[in-house]
Amino acid sequence: MRLLFDREANENYEERRTKIMLPAMRLNTPLEFHASKIYTVAMFEKFGEILYEAGQYRVEEVEKGSKYYVHRYDPEKHDKWCRVMYIVEVLAAGEEIACECGGFEHTGLLCCHSIKVLDFLGISRIPSKHIIKRWTRDARDILPDHLAHLQKDQISANSITFRHTNLYTHALEVVRLGDANPIAYECAMDLLRSAMDKLTPLAADHDGLGLQHRIEFSKPKGTQISVLPETGNGYGSDAEGSAIGNFTGLSPPERKRKAGRPTNNTDKPPYDDRGAKSKKYKNVPHLDSAPASSTSK
Repeated sequence: MRLLFDREANENYEERRTKIMLPAMRLNTPLEFHASKIYTVAMFEKFGEILYEAGQYRVEEVEKGSKYYVHRYDPEKHDKWCRVMYIVEVLAAGEEIACECGGFEHTGLLCCHSIKVLDFLGISRIPSKHIIKRWTRDARDILPDHLAHLQKDQISANSITFRHTNLYTHALEVVRLGDANPIAYECAMDLLRSAMDKLTPLAADHDGLGLQHRIEFSKPKGTQISVLPETGNGYGSDAEGSAIGNFTGLSPPERKRKAGRPTNNTDKPPYDDRGAKSKKYKNVPHLDSAPASSTSK
């Protein structure tokens, strides 16, 4: 338990430190700026050290776009056993980079030789294949299997948020384009009618993740709750009888207020009650043994 408590305390400290601290830029390069957006503060400091060390190397192009030699400046100043030249290969049109030093395979961060080649090629972003999630700001965004589709890096069409928002955004764009002139209106209506005819048989099978079905499932049993008023809102069926509905699920929830005017009285302590200086404390009902400093409620 002590071990788990210490580990969780350290993780919470680093997470809080990442949220409130601004990364300290050293070289002000595009790669460093991109790393500051994805890595935590601790890992960004490690990346800054690697980026600083990359300044001690120069790049020699052997095969254009695929193979490079990375040489260390002033090799005579180092010991004979020190490695002064590394071979870096660029794969998949810059989406993957491999260095013979094996720094990425060992630590999960690109080595200084690979970073030097990326800078030589003018690549301003770290390849996505070389970004390990455990070193990023979203490292703790790991959900169980039944909620995995809600993770930031695994958004899919099975998510209610993704499907509903994406469909609604595109539908509003169609409305904006169709409202430009009468010709665009007729074209938009023809497309919407054909889309509804094609989607009606496909929508017969529900997976339970749609917004309307989620609302129906969340209703208490034995009661009937209407999400939106049926009349008087001005969003009923149009003149052509499309009967689309009233933007189900977009109305604010009903606010239940108690009858009468809300009270603003509070139970003030004796030292804050202005009338307590000239009046005696009121007797507390049903409590004969109450202390003298008790309040009136």
